[in-house]
Amino acid sequence: MSDRPPAKEPYRFGLSFQSSPLMVRHALSEVMSRLQKKGVREKDCGVFELALAEVLNNIVEHAYEGSDTGSITLSITIWNNSLNCEISDIGKAMPDLSLPVPKQKELNVGLERLPEGGWGWMMIRELSDSITYQRTSGRNKLAFQMGLDQA
Repeated sequence: MSDRPPAKEPYRFGLSFQSSPLMVRHALSEVMSRLQKKGVREKDCGVFELALAEVLNNIVEHAYEGSDTGSITLSITIWNNSLNCEISDIGKAMPDLSLPVPKQKELNVGLERLPEGGWGWMMIRELSDSITYQRTSGRNKLAFQMGLDQA
């Protein structure tokens, strides 16, 4: 049972910003500030921030290929002990119009032999309770949901 009383109404907010690493940092700061003001626990904020940062940085790097001329729209809802996030952009579509399926990595190797890339989608999938992607009318729409700690 959560020591936080259930909200009578969902709390929603949204942001729109340009596709640059600096604007992603500003957006993450704004999101974390709002979540903390709404009483979301530090642990939940940290996990959510990690997943959200990975998604947003992937959009900047891959969907917009590093161009800061694209826009990203973010909508977050806190409701029924969960954080729900919807992100949209008009950058390049995901390969095969689907979420990447992370490949298993060999972890029984020395630190110097661990692969450098390819951890992001594995991490996003592990941290979220559900994740969806669709491409509609030239727009990427990704949504993920994470349960809040009910200590």
